[in-house]
Amino acid sequence: MKPIKLIISAFGPYADTMPAIEFSKFEEKGIFLITGETGSGKTTIFDAIAFALFGKTSGSYKDSGFLNSQYAKPGSVPYVEFFFEHQGKQCYIKRTPAYYPKKKNSDELVKNIKASTVEYIEDGKVYSSTKSKEIDSRIKEFLNVDFKQFKQVAMIAQGEFWDLLNADTKTRTGILRNIFMTDGYQKMEFKLEELKKESFGNREDARKSIAQSLNDLETDENSDLYAELSEYLAKINDTKGIWNIKEINELIDKLISYDQSLYEKKYELVTEREKELNKIREEISKAEDIDNLFKDVSEKEDIFNNYLSK
Repeated sequence: MKPIKLIISAFGPYADTMPAIEFSKFEEKGIFLITGETGSGKTTIFDAIAFALFGKTSGSYKDSGFLNSQYAKPGSVPYVEFFFEHQGKQCYIKRTPAYYPKKKNSDELVKNIKASTVEYIEDGKVYSSTKSKEIDSRIKEFLNVDFKQFKQVAMIAQGEFWDLLNADTKTRTGILRNIFMTDGYQKMEFKLEELKKESFGNREDARKSIAQSLNDLETDENSDLYAELSEYLAKINDTKGIWNIKEINELIDKLISYDQSLYEKKYELVTEREKELNKIREEISKAEDIDNLFKDVSEKEDIFNNYLSK
């Protein structure tokens, strides 16, 4: 929020309408100082800005019914006009506090209190002056800070900035987040945190799966790879981690090569045994044929001998 112009009338110590404070004149300087003797009205400038925006002051005036100047002439109406810019929008607000008007030709106060009114224009859009609560809510939403937060970051003259510096981390973070509108970054942070947890969860699941698969690996105890595999599995189970993937693949390739060589040797041995088995089967088949011939001859001899005996 960038202040442009402030007009104060019959407000606080200012009895009449004060010359407008043109903040826009100080833009080229960047930094300017509000200074003056004690009681000269420095704090009132901040109070007037806070009152224009939020209908409250920094604490100099406990009762908003006494915001009007006690030095004001009878018939004077206290008000604050504030021109400012925010998010590229030109805004204007005029707020009149409840006050005790004086009787003409007398310092006696009229007992009835007039209700405060507020007029607010935001980028050309005029808001109703009869619904101050709605306007207050709109300004709070538009500026992204409430009255308390505004005091802590803007009312430096009142020492409120010290409260911000000494606030707990959660409170200070919330204020700064609202001021700089970093909610989007916070949401992104939470989303990244969720993705991080999900990624770590997936990584852990993959680690367990790989570890389980590796623990299922076996090799011949007489193999040179047996000691290497045992050492690697012990390292995985002790540290609960998966080591260099290249190293894992190299070990698996060795095991595959070793198993392939064993398979080839076993295959050759089985092939030789099958050849021997086939030869034995052929010999058995020949023996069975000869045995069948002997049985046939024996049966015929028996038939012939029976015939001769008759």
